[in-house]
Amino acid sequence: DEGTGVLEVLDGGLVETLWFDVGRSGVGRATIRGVAADGTRSRVIVSPANGKFSGDFVDEGGFARAGRNAGSRGTIEILAGALLRVLDGGSTHGPELQIARNKGSVGTLLIDGAGSSLEVIQRGPAAPGNPNVQSGPTALLGRRGGGTTAIRNGGRLLVQGEDAFVGISQDSVHPNYPDPDAGPITQRSVVDVLSGGRMEITGEGARFTIGQGGPAADGVVTVTGAGSAITVSGDGNRIVAGDEGTGALTIEGGAGVTAERIVVGRKPGSRGTLRVGRGGSLDAAILLAVGKDFDFDRLVAQEPGGVGSATGEPGSMVRYGALDVGANGSADFTTAADPEVQESVGENTDAILRDEDGEEGEEDEDTEEEGGEPIGEGGEEEGEELPMCPA
Repeated sequence: DEGTGVLEVLDGGLVETLWFDVGRSGVGRATIRGVAADGTRSRVIVSPANGKFSGDFVDEGGFARAGRNAGSRGTIEILAGALLRVLDGGSTHGPELQIARNKGSVGTLLIDGAGSSLEVIQRGPAAPGNPNVQSGPTALLGRRGGGTTAIRNGGRLLVQGEDAFVGISQDSVHPNYPDPDAGPITQRSVVDVLSGGRMEITGEGARFTIGQGGPAADGVVTVTGAGSAITVSGDGNRIVAGDEGTGALTIEGGAGVTAERIVVGRKPGSRGTLRVGRGGSLDAAILLAVGKDFDFDRLVAQEPGGVGSATGEPGSMVRYGALDVGANGSADFTTAADPEVQESVGENTDAILRDEDGEEGEEDEDTEEEGGEPIGEGGEEEGEELPMCPA
């Protein structure tokens, strides 16, 4: 906090706390590494079992962050089988991980190595009603600052529970605890899932959004390498690339992404991009496919003003591809889905995906409102005394 701090948790060591803040106003690095000879993982547990927030945040579960105020630099490293776990409590909800909160902050998250895991888990039901606290488990991998996240070599990020939410770049200002510099942000947030890394978002209403909340939001996600995967599961789940901001998702090199629905370019002002490169696999439950010279009869238009594009390269596979592209959007797939679920039209490889009985699926109208929840943590203006909340 305006200084430089280093925390190392090694050889089966344990740190327990309610609130884990790395690089709040200065430069901070937390390294959690390794497994002891007896098999005990090095670990940090962030939970209301170790205390309770007060005031506006009395309902909030554990809270962890890297990078808070302008000029801060926070780094969290989870290496060689170690664990960082953020939990709710018996009467709390909305456990949260946050990277790079304010404009001008920098946050870095590295999850590296087989067995290395960051888990944000809500065991009780989501409980909306407190505008200062997320209703479900949340990971913001870059908010108004610049976030860089790498999940690699068998590392895993798990966000689990009702209303589970992962956001990449969020241009939003908390009404009660605003960013001191509310001007347009210029920092991009980047997430790389590679070399067998995994991101799992699971629970009823689970969502993964890239570029949300305003025109300055800019998020880029790349999933690459054999065994690398992003999986979103639970009733009503979805992935959104570009939700009032700019969001790009690339899948390639033996990696796969699975979700019920993929939305590209949602709401006015959005710019969404989906690219399925060579060896990439996209698998979604809704039976909707778009592509170069494909039949667009079942393209689900979003609100006017959203712009989305989708491209696929030879050697990639889009199976049961669910793509809702903005009303002014376009799609350019040079490769289609499995031949078993294609229908050729004329000389082109036009296609409409079929359900298991060979019937065209019903058009799926996207009527549910998306995102926009307040950020489940607050903060003080520069110079204020720290309140007992995730400021």
